[in-house]
Amino acid sequence: MTQDRHTAGSFWASFGYAAHGLWWAYRHERNLRVHTVLGAVAVALGMLEGIGPTKFSVLVVLLILVVALELVNTAIEAVTDLAHPGFSPLAGTAKDLAAAAVLFGAAGALVLGVWILGGRLPEIPGRVGVWATHTPAGLALLLAGLLFVAAAAVWPSPARRKEADGH
Repeated sequence: MTQDRHTAGSFWASFGYAAHGLWWAYRHERNLRVHTVLGAVAVALGMLEGIGPTKFSVLVVLLILVVALELVNTAIEAVTDLAHPGFSPLAGTAKDLAAAAVLFGAAGALVLGVWILGGRLPEIPGRVGVWATHTPAGLALLLAGLLFVAAAAVWPSPARRKEADGH
């Protein structure tokens, strides 16, 4: 029996495989990019608003949870497609359940994020000037990071670019 690269590698190589999987999913899965942008915005707002460490930790854990659920959903979809390429009601149910898990986690994250930041949300546009005055370098770095994440979120995946090119 031959071993593939995932079973033959070292402990440290497994981190490379995980990074490859994360990068692949980020490049190909629009919803993962959207969740990442929204989570990054929530975390950035929490940083700028100076919320307490407990609430900030909740925002970070929610971001991690939603991204992890999206990655599991993507894996379930890939395995389901591999196992049953044609139409199957049971395969469809598996995919729907995985998508429902993401939806449930994202809805919970939204509710908790609004609860944590809710009272501050209407004031945030007017406070950008205050943030820029007190922490201009930090705000510039934060905005540059958010711009990068947002651009990556809307950038079409390699598969979508091929479709647009007619390949």
